[in-house]
Amino acid sequence: AVSQVYWKPGDSHFWAGLMAMKKYFFSYGSFSIKDGSEIRFWEDKWLGNATLREQYPALYNIVRHKGDTIATVMESFPPNVTFRRDLIGPR
Repeated sequence: AVSQVYWKPGDSHFWAGLMAMKKYFFSYGSFSIKDGSEIRFWEDKWLGNATLREQYPALYNIVRHKGDTIATVMESFPPNVTFRRDLIGPR
């Protein structure tokens, strides 16, 4: 899916331009969550007007699997989210 690809060094100028426009394209659309297998939990706008990455940058910075889909996260209880360090206690 287009939402899951990114520009990387060495890609063409055309591809760089297309990837730069992606954020504007997605800001005018919406996702249908369905089974959650195509919507990224942290990086897509599916809960409110901003991504969870934008809403909770401190958590995003320490989450282990940034590209997980909603389906992956919600497949178990408690949700399948792991962090690189404990959330409680000294840093």
